[in-house]
Amino acid sequence: MNAISFNSSAIDAGHVTDAPADDITGMVRMGNPDIGAYELTGNLNVTDLKIKTIGIYPNPVEDLLIVETPDKILKLEIFSTSGQLIKTVKESKADVSSLPAGIYIVHAVTESDVMTEKFIKK
Repeated sequence: MNAISFNSSAIDAGHVTDAPADDITGMVRMGNPDIGAYELTGNLNVTDLKIKTIGIYPNPVEDLLIVETPDKILKLEIFSTSGQLIKTVKESKADVSSLPAGIYIVHAVTESDVMTEKFIKK
């Protein structure tokens, strides 16, 4: 993002009553704020985005749900669609044979992330 040019009509054209008392960094604003300007910090580069993949099979499942992720799975948490925790296992496979047929959500918890996916129990 480019800075406002020094001769921009947006400089000091705002009204103090329309702006917060401080800016995005917490600095107290002095005088009238600029209009039409953005205060941007940080890097928005999409190469910083790491896409985590989760594989579950079979889906639909009858008995044994198997979950695969790039990282070691610490535990699986199975939830109902209403958010109730149904089951927790400390491995990458879960016996779901006792669950009634329906749609469920599995959270795969790794050391660095929690990945979520839906599955269907037959």
